[in-house]
Amino acid sequence: MTNDDDDDDDDDRFLLCPDIRQLHAHPHHNPRGVDMSVREGARISGSVIAIFAVVMVIAMGIGAMWIFGWGWFQRSTADFRGKTGQIEQVHGDPNYRIAAYDHFFDLCAAVQTTEASIQALEDERNDTTNPPTTSRQSQISTNLTALRASRAGLINQYNADAHKADTKANFLASDLPFQLDSKAEETSCTAPTP
Repeated sequence: MTNDDDDDDDDDRFLLCPDIRQLHAHPHHNPRGVDMSVREGARISGSVIAIFAVVMVIAMGIGAMWIFGWGWFQRSTADFRGKTGQIEQVHGDPNYRIAAYDHFFDLCAAVQTTEASIQALEDERNDTTNPPTTSRQSQISTNLTALRASRAGLINQYNADAHKADTKANFLASDLPFQLDSKAEETSCTAPTP
């Protein structure tokens, strides 16, 4: 056999198995028809996805620690939770509503009671038919000072609570005055008519 015959044998071999010719022509191509670069790309893609998944799990773990473990979530929702708690306490609790409603009537009545005590002591001090003794006048003077201070404190409390728009002022009855006047001689517990 000559060299020419050997070349013919190689050509016959390629004719019998055309994939072998492709294998020789494309070294990255295997006989099953799957390109080696695709297989290698799939392996690399799987590795990238696995690494990405691990990084995401670690990031979510750190994020969860940041949000829940170090108090960021608690601090970031404090205003919302506080406002919700306030609404629940003020509007959702019937006992609070009743107490706040009664609070203004009680304060106004306490102011009127203090004014009545002041008036009774002044009447006693100014009684000409049965004048008080000097020591009793001293007691009356001391009591009047204390009652006037108490009246001013009650009026200030009423006015301060009436301005608490997010809490007690919501329950100020419409027939009560919005504000009491400390300079008035007598306090009226009814709202002025327009």
